[in-house]
Amino acid sequence: MNLPPPFELVTLRERGDAFAEAMRLAPELGAGTVVRTGRFDALEFALILEPEEPLALARVAFALCMGALASAVAAHVPPQRPLAIRWPDAFLLDTVTHGGGRLAAAPGCGEDEVPRWLAFGARIALERAGGADAPPAMSLAEAGVEEIDPAALLGDFCAHLLSAFDARAHDGLAAAAQPFVSRLDLGKAGLERRLAENGDLLIDRPGGVER
Repeated sequence: MNLPPPFELVTLRERGDAFAEAMRLAPELGAGTVVRTGRFDALEFALILEPEEPLALARVAFALCMGALASAVAAHVPPQRPLAIRWPDAFLLDTVTHGGGRLAAAPGCGEDEVPRWLAFGARIALERAGGADAPPAMSLAEAGVEEIDPAALLGDFCAHLLSAFDARAHDGLAAAAQPFVSRLDLGKAGLERRLAENGDLLIDRPGGVER
């Protein structure tokens, strides 16, 4: 498969660990490298980023990546069953977990230092799988969402992420983070929420702002 520039794909065997491999390859291959396991029952991948901000601020990339992946998956979900995100890292459909994401920084990087690299990793369960290698979540197929091509989904993620980065550069973080923030399931309707510049979630409650 071909990913949009500047992304470059590295494909592992079905039982490979994309997140671990991305962290291993990060110093060598650098930003834009996408490591994907070659399985068809789940989309499991990791993306290497090279931020220009200190780690304390650069970790906001996690929210942008989660929002981009949510937008990609949501295109395959019926509108009456909207995809949601449980803060901070799980994808929900009908309150059931179907996948999630995580973030790692180069070892030894302090909060005030610019990390040599970040790695965003994610896994979305697409089809029913058995055995010890099964994704630790209910598959979207089991929830009635079928025929999602993991390769196409990965390409959609990359396209949405490029849009998020462009929105942040031209319109600010609030616009870039909207796909993430708007899907957050906070258990109570009507709560205003937004992201701080460092990626913390800010919720306006009657007693004040909760961070």
